[in-house]
Amino acid sequence: MAVDTRKENGRKLGPLIREFFLATQFGVQLIVVTLIFLGVAGFFAFRAFTEQYAQIQEIFKVVDASLQHELVMNDIVQRNMIGLIVSVFVYIGAMIFFIVKSHHKYTGPLVAVTKFTQSMTNGYYSARVNLRKKDTHMRDLEKALNEMAMELERRHGTPDKPA
Repeated sequence: MAVDTRKENGRKLGPLIREFFLATQFGVQLIVVTLIFLGVAGFFAFRAFTEQYAQIQEIFKVVDASLQHELVMNDIVQRNMIGLIVSVFVYIGAMIFFIVKSHHKYTGPLVAVTKFTQSMTNGYYSARVNLRKKDTHMRDLEKALNEMAMELERRHGTPDKPA
């Protein structure tokens, strides 16, 4: 009788969170690099805008230089800045979503195989690899590991229940 390794090898929250942060370092680095790029690009855009504004002030002699920031921060600029800030937060949210989704998709099967091999190493040959139906790219590995487990169970028998 096959034992469902998902039940006997339950995941605890601490290791799950630690695994997530270790596995998502690339995603976090990508977000940090993107934010640095946006910050640098924003700095240059702001500098170009203020220099352009100063040049227009000199050419047309329209505005007192002390009022520059009040005129620059008009409704149009504020709406665009809010749009930019919202889009940065949407980008970060989308990146976190895709990082979590890809982490779950690619490391989930590896965790199941790791738990299975730990059971085999401990002599529990009745354990089987049970992957999600969506993990089609791992079906051949799942089949081969389960065949190996059946052969080991046939040769060595079934030990007592794991402690």
